[in-house]
Order: sequence, then structure tokens, then C-alpha cells
Amino acid sequence: MLARLTLAAATASMLPTTAAAEPTLEPLRPCYDSVSPDPGGTEAVELVGSGFTPGALVDIFRDEEILYPRVPVDAAGALPAGSLPAPYVARGRRSFTVTVTEQANPAQTVTMESLVTALDVEVTPRRATPATRVHFEGAGFTAPRPVYLHYVRAGRARETVRIVRRASGPCGEFDVRRRQFPFLPAVGRWQLQFDQRKRWRREPAGAFLRMRIDVQRG
Repeated sequence: MLARLTLAAATASMLPTTAAAEPTLEPLRPCYDSVSPDPGGTEAVELVGSGFTPGALVDIFRDEEILYPRVPVDAAGALPAGSLPAPYVARGRRSFTVTVTEQANPAQTVTMESLVTALDVEVTPRRATPATRVHFEGAGFTAPRPVYLHYVRAGRARETVRIVRRASGPCGEFDVRRRQFPFLPAVGRWQLQFDQRKRWRREPAGAFLRMRIDVQRG
């Protein structure tokens, strides 16, 4: 009996070991929007990962900060469904990283990089007559659709114009020159809403930004 056990153990020790899978994350979007530093003020970064040690605990970092420690991996080595907020930026854009690391085996680490941009529109010059050609410069309109400007007064859109057929670059930027108003507006307060929907909605899906303009008598 002893001989058989010894032989079995020796045979088992000679079997090839299975190499650990390399962890992976699905690619992040090229760019995310930042609106405010408040909770929910930046876009959510969806995380889908696999190839981790089944049942392992992982730490999830944004840049070098642990946002979610000791997250359990499932029996198939996949991350649970979830997301983390993109970092806040007040102006411009910057890169950031998302890293997932197994606590018991830091060699099992995967990192992805993306960009975050402030959702913003600027109009220059700041004071102009309605017929003056001004610069509309914006960022954060990342959907593969046109960018529209809705002229709203008293709770309804009076006119809608397409600013650009499609914003450029990963962070949805545009810089165009147009008349401040493509029509003669009534005196009073107007709301300009920039979004990527052809029809005006008070709360459109996707990125949108509003600004107020007071039209005064000449």
C-alpha cells in the first residue's frame, strides 16, 4: 500500500500545472464628461473584467487611489457588474487610469487608461448684439451625432440650429463661428441649450449644457 501511495504522489507531481489566466478589462470609452465635483457629477466608468483568480479579492483604483477595496471575484474569475465615477476636472481635460489588482497576488493586475473632460461651452465675446458673429467653443459632446443649439424662451424652443455635424476628437470638441442669434429675438431672458438631440427636451438624454442670455433693447 505504501508503495502505491508513493508512486501516485510522484506521478501527480509530474503532471503539468495550468498557467493562471491573465486578467483583462474591456476597453474604456475614449472620453468621459465631468460636470461638477458633487456625487454623480461625473460620468460613470463601466467596468467589465475577467481572467482573475476565481474567488479572489481585488482592489479597484482610480489613478493611485483605492476606490473599492476587497471586491470579490466570482467563481469564473470575473468582476461583478459595476462602475466607478470618472475623476472631476473643472476645466480642460486630462488622462486617468483604472487599475484592478488581486490582493493576494499583485502580479495579477490590469490597468486601462482614458480621458475625462469638462463639459463646457464658451461664447466669445461675452457681450454682443444678437446679429454679431461669435465663437461657440465646446467640449464633452462625445456621442457620434451632431451638436444642436436650442433657443428657448418661456419654456419652449423657438428655434433649433445644428452647430456641427459631429464634434471632433475623443472628447467631442467644437469651435465654430456663428451669429449669436440666427433670428431677431424678443427682448428679455433667453436660455441657450446645447445637446445632441435634434428635438428640444427639457431633460435630454446624454450630455447637455445650458446658458442664459439677456437680450436688451439697442
